Amino acid sequence: MDKVSNIVTDEAEARDRERATHIGEAAVDSSIVALGVAHPGLAALIAVIGVPAKLLLEKFVARTNKERVERATYALILGVALAGIPVDEFDKRCEEDPDLALLCAKVVLAAQDAAFQDKLYGLARSLASALEDGSRVSAEILFATIISQVEAPHVRLLAQFERPRADIALTSDARPEDQDPEQNWYNAKQLAMLDPGLEHVLAPLLGVLASNGLIQRAGQGGMGFAGPGPEITSYSITDFGKELLGRLRAQPLDAVTTKVASS
Repeated sequence: MDKVSNIVTDEAEARDRERATHIGEAAVDSSIVALGVAHPGLAALIAVIGVPAKLLLEKFVARTNKERVERATYALILGVALAGIPVDEFDKRCEEDPDLALLCAKVVLAAQDAAFQDKLYGLARSLASALEDGSRVSAEILFATIISQVEAPHVRLLAQFERPRADIALTSDARPEDQDPEQNWYNAKQLAMLDPGLEHVLAPLLGVLASNGLIQRAGQGGMGFAGPGPEITSYSITDFGKELLGRLRAQPLDAVTTKVASS
């Protein structure tokens, strides 16, 4: 009976692979046609795209899709493992709780295009937190949404705010808050000194970090959205920013191993 089941399963998988191949071919063909319609000037180039080129495109698309599925699966499985619950219970809870299902959808979508491993870790921990404490589902939806907007350069810049003031000399345009002994305040010029590699993209990076509450501008009440330009505006990391860094840095596989060993 097992042999029969295996044969049936193998045949079904073969049909799925063949169907996926045909879908990939159709997707590439339709994309090429659409490209020609949208950009007539590329007609000559498109006309010489032969079978080898199409096969290469199809292979790349298939590989990309496969990797996206693998990343999403990894984040979900790791999240469930960190929570220490059976997969069937996870499935049942998602069916019963629309908000938890929404969180899972956000984790899957963000994980598919995650460009660095720590982002997958952060998404998995967000799911695990919601599974361990149902009251945190709404908060974790927000957390997963923000993680989806953060890439490696954002994390790299955010980490600079944890560096002690002794790592950099105060510049001539240092502001009063830069002298705060209890908080590290940095402006764009100082951040460029700390990490020259990010100097040309500081404005968009700071914008994303500030808009998501990961850093705060110096101003009344700690937050100020009007005032000096980015070069002389000072910023510091928020508690939420510290929490995000902590989640991304922790090694979840160690936690999973500990849970398995203690069970």
